Amino acid sequence: MKLQIALAGVLVVACPVLVQAQAGQAPKPGPEHKKLGVFLGSWSFQGDFKAGNAYGVPAGPLSRIERYQWLPGEFFLQANREGKFLGGEDKDMIVFGYSPVARKHTGTWFGLSGGGSMSAAIANNGNTWLWSGTGHSHEGKPYHERCTTTVMPNVSYTTKCETSSDGKTWAPAFEGKATKSRP
Repeated sequence: MKLQIALAGVLVVACPVLVQAQAGQAPKPGPEHKKLGVFLGSWSFQGDFKAGNAYGVPAGPLSRIERYQWLPGEFFLQANREGKFLGGEDKDMIVFGYSPVARKHTGTWFGLSGGGSMSAAIANNGNTWLWSGTGHSHEGKPYHERCTTTVMPNVSYTTKCETSSDGKTWAPAFEGKATKSRP
């Protein structure tokens, strides 16, 4: 009988602690966060900047390596990109996430070799990702951008972008293809 009373006492003390521990568990990424995983890994990217783009870079080819990795917790995906184009070195970073409040994926781009930046909302429809945002070039000039990225998982993706200085008149700005690097 004393053993049963002691066990009951331990349960009375332990149960609230166990319930609190369960309630305090860290949240886990949901399915929308996990969709970003289609970009994980290293990619070889070849593209072309178009004449008259609002990025403030000369028209011509771009070649770069892109590396996508989860940030701790796997709520955000970080892309590190390095390469060359006619204007010099191309080095930037993008952080992708998902906003459950807005029910949209998001992206923030940082131009590490020139100082430009951009924030965007991203819609996902299967293997198609639509990026729409505003930012400023390395020269401080504001611009709008919209891009369509189509992914063939674990193989390649293509990107086609347009820019606008006023958000009304759009012009081709960039186009390219990435091929997944083999591990």
